[in-house]
Amino acid sequence: MAQPRGEYLAETHGRQDEALRLRESGMKWREVGDALGGITDSAAYQLAAKARARRDQAVDA
Repeated sequence: MAQPRGEYLAETHGRQDEALRLRESGMKWREVGDALGGITDSAAYQLAAKARARRDQAVDA
């Protein structure tokens, strides 16, 4: 059964925001990935980049 879109987006954005928060706290990408459940450092970077883009877009709006 599919997850409602609102729930999916909330979870996705939460994970992205967490990656960005961890990185901005001074963690290395590898540490961010480990903290997010053992994802790769490049996947952690991509999550944080999406959160940063959303944040920047909200500021411009």
